[in-house]
Formats: sequence, C-alpha cells, structure tokens
Amino acid sequence: MKLAIIGLPNCGKTTVFNALTRGTAEDRKEGLSPELLGLIGTADALVLVVRAFEDDQVPHTQDSIDPQRDLSLLELELIFSDLAIIERRLERLDRASRWGSCVNCSGSTLMATSRFREVSSAR
Repeated sequence: MKLAIIGLPNCGKTTVFNALTRGTAEDRKEGLSPELLGLIGTADALVLVVRAFEDDQVPHTQDSIDPQRDLSLLELELIFSDLAIIERRLERLDRASRWGSCVNCSGSTLMATSRFREVSSAR
C-alpha cells in the first residue's frame, strides 16, 4: 500500500513517517507543489497530519496552534487541486468534441462540461 503523508511544515510528518516505517525520512518536500500533488494522485491513501502540540522551539506557519484550521487549509488545497484537474480534463474533452475525435463524449458529458464551467465561473 502506498501512502502519502501530507501536512503543513513542522507539523510532525517526519515523526509519523518514522513511526510507521521505523526508519528515517530523507526526502522532505515542503508545501503542496504541483509535483507533490501529482505524487499524491498515485497514492492508495492520504495521511493528513496536523499539529496539536505546543513547542516554542518549533514555530508554526500560522503563528498559532489550531488543528481544525490546519486541516481545513489542507483540505482546501486538495479541493483546489482536484478542481484544476477537472478543468483541464473538461478542456481536453471540449477540444476533442469540437474536432470530432472524442470517442467517449456523449451529449450528457458535454452538458456536464458546460454546467461545470457555469458553476466555476460563478465562484
């Protein structure tokens, strides 16, 4: 099983990794970069780590400890990533349908594409 451990900086991802693998984390990627989001897409499960511990020696990126807020931030990043993936896929379907090369495009697919764009543009 392939897990993706994600969280804000200094939240304890390395500690969780070491506890799960009884090893030492070597590759540390900070932030949810496009490269990291691509790797997350290949994982079987996500492990979202949020910080709930106080430590004056380990600063928090938001200057306060609030696990619920941090979880909401992570979820929002993942939602935005999913939306970007959907938008790119719909654009490809739209282009393919215009050229007549979309084998799997049905009328309902194209209507869903239009509806998604209406909802997205209303944001």
